[in-house]
Amino acid sequence: PESAVLSSHVYPDIDKGEAQFKIRLTIAKSGPYNVTVNAKHGGLEHVISKTNDFAVGEQSAEFILPIPNPALWSPDEPNLYDATIELAQNDKTMDTVHTYFGMRKMSRGPYMGSEHEYILLNNKPIYLRGALHQSFNPDGIHTHPDDAYIKRDYEKAKALGLNMLR
Repeated sequence: PESAVLSSHVYPDIDKGEAQFKIRLTIAKSGPYNVTVNAKHGGLEHVISKTNDFAVGEQSAEFILPIPNPALWSPDEPNLYDATIELAQNDKTMDTVHTYFGMRKMSRGPYMGSEHEYILLNNKPIYLRGALHQSFNPDGIHTHPDDAYIKRDYEKAKALGLNMLR
């Protein structure tokens, strides 16, 4: 469409219980547009909607979507939120974008009063056990022949006790 969502980036903040959406738009005709951000997970829905006047051209819009008590992403519980971004004018939808994101935080620092630094996932220590995953296979070199093949790779990595692949 002439007026559309060009891109979006999601920045989760588990400490504040929110996700920041930075959205790039292109607007063909100036005027009021409504942008709605909707995130769903586990039967819960989080929505924010704002109407702004936009000029013609590319521009940014930012939204803070409250997500109280978020379902956190981890290797053992890879919770993902399904998100929809909708651009509308005069109650007519101009563009809809579907994406997903995880509520997680990677950081480093002391834990429970220790003088040592840890790698922290969601504010708790995690010991990273990983491997370089280049997925060489004779039929496609670095291309998986199908989804079952890559799923099998990841299941084998989990069975070996790995919690990350690079």
